[in-house]
Amino acid sequence: IALLFFGPLAMILAQIGMGHIAVIDAVDLSLTIQGLPVKKRIRAIKSRMIPILTAGFIAGILSMILTTTIVGWLFWLPGIYAGCTLWTTNWSKS
Repeated sequence: IALLFFGPLAMILAQIGMGHIAVIDAVDLSLTIQGLPVKKRIRAIKSRMIPILTAGFIAGILSMILTTTIVGWLFWLPGIYAGCTLWTTNWSKS
């Protein structure tokens, strides 16, 4: 019974977790390319943890939807990185 219940739940949690990791990695890479040192990157990420967690959750849900269409899923990760780059352009100034 547990396998039948937790099997689908594990797939959902895995997709949401993958979305969180993708967003955090994209934000960190974007801030690195912008030239922020490590301590400022960590401070910037920690100060915006709720919006990052929200974006990760939405990215995970979007991943579940786009997995049904393989063509759509091919654009998921590049879209995350492009979106986070646009999102973080003003972070280094604040």
